[in-house]
Amino acid sequence: DVDLDNQRHLSDANNSGSSSNSSLSARSLDSPNTSSLELAGPSVSSSSLRARDSETPDHSAIRHSELITSSFSTPPKWEGDSDIEIEQDPPDWTKDVPEEILSRLDRLEKKRQEVINELFHTERLYVRKLKIMDRLFFRPIVSQQLLSTDVVQLLFPNLEEVLEIHEQFNSSLKKKRTEDPLVGDIGPVLLESFDGEKGDQLKLAASTFCARQQIGLEMLRERRKRDMKFHAFLTEAESDPVCRRLGIKDMIPTVMQRLTKYPLLFESLCNCTAADSTEYKNLQRALELSKEVLCSVNLAKKEAEDEERLQEIQRRLDKSFFEKGVERTDHAFNDLRNFDFTRHKLSYDGSLIWRVQKAKGDRLKSEHQEVLLVLLEDMIVLLLKVDDKYVLKNHNIGSGKADRMPAKPIIKLNTLHATRVAADKKAFYLLSKTSPIPFMFELVCSTPEERTSWLQHITKAADEYKSRQESRRCEVHPINNIPPSAAAAESEDRTK
Repeated sequence: DVDLDNQRHLSDANNSGSSSNSSLSARSLDSPNTSSLELAGPSVSSSSLRARDSETPDHSAIRHSELITSSFSTPPKWEGDSDIEIEQDPPDWTKDVPEEILSRLDRLEKKRQEVINELFHTERLYVRKLKIMDRLFFRPIVSQQLLSTDVVQLLFPNLEEVLEIHEQFNSSLKKKRTEDPLVGDIGPVLLESFDGEKGDQLKLAASTFCARQQIGLEMLRERRKRDMKFHAFLTEAESDPVCRRLGIKDMIPTVMQRLTKYPLLFESLCNCTAADSTEYKNLQRALELSKEVLCSVNLAKKEAEDEERLQEIQRRLDKSFFEKGVERTDHAFNDLRNFDFTRHKLSYDGSLIWRVQKAKGDRLKSEHQEVLLVLLEDMIVLLLKVDDKYVLKNHNIGSGKADRMPAKPIIKLNTLHATRVAADKKAFYLLSKTSPIPFMFELVCSTPEERTSWLQHITKAADEYKSRQESRRCEVHPINNIPPSAAAAESEDRTK
């Protein structure tokens, strides 16, 4: 996730990762609009994509009639597109301001104009990258069927929509610049794109594009290594001078980079604007909204990464302990046999050491077993790590045959108690308070800080689970929400 408070030092470094845009007209792009590409579909795991990507791509969901015809030897035409021709360095904003006006500007106003100039210029650079991604990479990849539809969706899920949104914002900024070389109140222009319906559209579009981006980039690297035709296409496309030595792997992350830049720019504008002005109020609102966009994107990325992680755990899951033998009518046993991680929501997971006390003669000896502990929305699961598998099985805990007790690998959060091991700063207990026989696991982390993190995540997940359960009970029995006096009055009315 992006730490907004620690990003200010990136202001200058990120200039190349941002820009604005113009229109998607056929005249400016010399091609038809491709915003109606039907790439939406169910999410799939990267492993299933690896298998399917080696097969003949299914492009039935893509309407090729709306795509430009492209080949390695016919690069897009960029003539007349001012955003493509823009220089990397920002223009000198002072050259169009009369000297007598410029001499009367105070330090803060000059700084404000510099920040506005940076905002305008970096938005154009950003839109430039989006156009290059669209024309030089996305459209040829689709029209030539160089990647399967699923992989295209991972890399460019809604590129046309993102481009259109930022072209509109770029056009508004350009219009504001033409009104006066000394830019006045910029607040309304920012709120037009970040507030209301357009703001919601930006938030959703950005979240959609960035959510599975990391998975897509990994697929891109793998495909480029083993597909010589695709590698040749990318090599030739990236050699185009318009790319300015950037590859597609560098351009795709610029969407996220640009989103991190907005709060920095808007905050800088706030610092250069009178606090008692209407513009300052609008800038504060724009700053708040830009942070909300980032939060939405970070949440979407986490959910996608968690989903991918659960799919990976499920692929490596070994349930042979429950699959051997005859069918059983034990519901708990069958629940474990049919357990599927992908039906749950991941809260936290990590590798730990399970410390088991076993009797060796007349002494107790600790044995260590590496495990994967998976915290879900309503339970915690302990899996043994054996080679490249995660083994789900029941356990017998105890130092000897006489005191052994059964222990299930899954503990519901409403029966779970987690506490520190007093004698070991890196260890904690997981106690299942189920009846008739409670059981306990002793788990060891690599550091005391990791133990603290685990206990915090478990406590948070348990509290959220309890809150959800209480909410459900209130929905089923709404009278429980009525104050005692009101409930008594209602009961009396019913009696009458």
